[in-house]
Amino acid sequence: MAKRQSASTLEVLEELSGVFNLLPTEEFRNEVTTSVQQIIGFLQDLRVAIEKIPTREQMIDRRIPESLDRVRDFLKPFESAGRARSSRQAQRSVKKVVDLEEFKDHLMTLPIGQIEGALRDSGLTLEQLKEVLTRLGGSSRGARSKEQVIQRIVDEIRTRRELSGLRDGATP
Repeated sequence: MAKRQSASTLEVLEELSGVFNLLPTEEFRNEVTTSVQQIIGFLQDLRVAIEKIPTREQMIDRRIPESLDRVRDFLKPFESAGRARSSRQAQRSVKKVVDLEEFKDHLMTLPIGQIEGALRDSGLTLEQLKEVLTRLGGSSRGARSKEQVIQRIVDEIRTRRELSGLRDGATP
């Protein structure tokens, strides 16, 4: 029996040394702990974000669906008007022939706030807008889109008006 007990003790000691080798190092344990803490933080942030999402009951209590229906009903006439306008524009396949000199003179008579709208509504091509800018004495260098050219035209007209006002004795 002493033999059996000593054999079992040796086996237990060997298994304990094997278990000892399975234990993590302090560095590895700290890395795992840090990773678990990061996951916990992420899950807490996720929980907070999910709690911020309103429920159906909250939406109904606040009468959100009825409000959305009212806004949608209010906007329907504007949407149909926008569609009609775009279909009319699609029917115009031929570009307008516009006397650019007359158009430039017309722009010079408009208030500054209306020039941009008049340019957008004119239906002029990018090349025609660049020509108007050139006739005003501005440069279209670097302007690649209609919006950039339109902004330069507005700036050019504003600058001309301010300079002519200064020349005529107006004070800034």
